[in-house]
Amino acid sequence: MKEKIKRWIGDNYPTKESCQEMCGVACDRLMAEFKGSGLQITFGYVVLENEKEIDHWYCKLDGEIVDPTAAQFDYPIIRYVEAGTEEFEKRKEKYRNVRLMTQKELKEIAKRNPIIDSILKSRNKKEGV
Repeated sequence: MKEKIKRWIGDNYPTKESCQEMCGVACDRLMAEFKGSGLQITFGYVVLENEKEIDHWYCKLDGEIVDPTAAQFDYPIIRYVEAGTEEFEKRKEKYRNVRLMTQKELKEIAKRNPIIDSILKSRNKKEGV
């Protein structure tokens, strides 16, 4: 399974340009493609070699990181920090003005991006919204 996932990532997000700022969309697509595989979508942030911290969506499979858009960063990823962990909460406290996108903001982006629009409609249909 892991080899199939790696191939899928290589086929769909082979370059920095193809995956830049696409982490949420790429994770949703990956989850849809490998439904029932045990993949779990995760939100948190990555710490890069240059010590920059960037909010990021990624997946996990059997406790291992599966990141379809890791190639988007200019520096290597040193570690992933999952939302809800003590380290994540400390960072959240440090950056109180950082917040997740509201549903209204997401709808505005969806108006300009057909892929995100499609994902939102799919999620809303599943949730009965």
